[in-house]
Amino acid sequence: MISIFLKMLLISTFLLLRELREGMYLLRNHVFFLPWIDVPFWFRYAYFWNSPYDISRKWMKDNGFEVHSREHSFTFGSTPLKTWDMFIQRAGIEKGDVVYDIGCGTGLACFFLARRLESRIVGIDYNEEFITRADWVREKINVHNPVFIHSDARTIDFSDADVVYMFSTTFTKELMEGISRRLRETLIYGATVISVSEPLQPSSAFQVVEECKGEYFFGPCTVYIHRYIEKQPIAPKEETITSSFSDILTSKQQR
Repeated sequence: MISIFLKMLLISTFLLLRELREGMYLLRNHVFFLPWIDVPFWFRYAYFWNSPYDISRKWMKDNGFEVHSREHSFTFGSTPLKTWDMFIQRAGIEKGDVVYDIGCGTGLACFFLARRLESRIVGIDYNEEFITRADWVREKINVHNPVFIHSDARTIDFSDADVVYMFSTTFTKELMEGISRRLRETLIYGATVISVSEPLQPSSAFQVVEECKGEYFFGPCTVYIHRYIEKQPIAPKEETITSSFSDILTSKQQR
């Protein structure tokens, strides 16, 4: 019992320090965020008893996945707001640009972007608990933007996206290939795609215009900023995805 309490105390302390760091960054660099202080307040309330890491681990265990494994794409991670500011500057993201965040997790960055860019932001995640809590926060602060979708990213229509971001460090090769194909089926010419740790393929469709280092809570990662340069979308496959997240979960639960 004592070990569980100490573990919870350490995790809570770590999360609080991280939130204070994010808060200080906002205060130093974004005075506009002060009237919007209710967002981090309701996020702290939403995750008071269960941290995002606890929710992610529980979801993986409930669905038969090993928590620390490279064989799946469900490990929780988040992108610091400072790093998002770097993306906005380096990738030339402007006010009004529609941004999709694949694997948005808690969705906190989506709220930041909605306020920062004054545009439509779409957060996508396969962990329904994250989407449910993000929607709850959105209702509490009484806004219609950002929008959160519980879905496999390989089924999403990205045709209205100006920017697509994926924190892809933990994505499997299969998922990266599936997302790449879906982007080629639906993305508009000239759109920006940002990936972490690995560039998108093929390079004939996704041209890397800049490679830089992004700061994350666990350390620096290589970030690839692409321009989508195929002038004609590829034809969608007639068949549905052969190995969707739902299929993977079903096979795991049957074992």
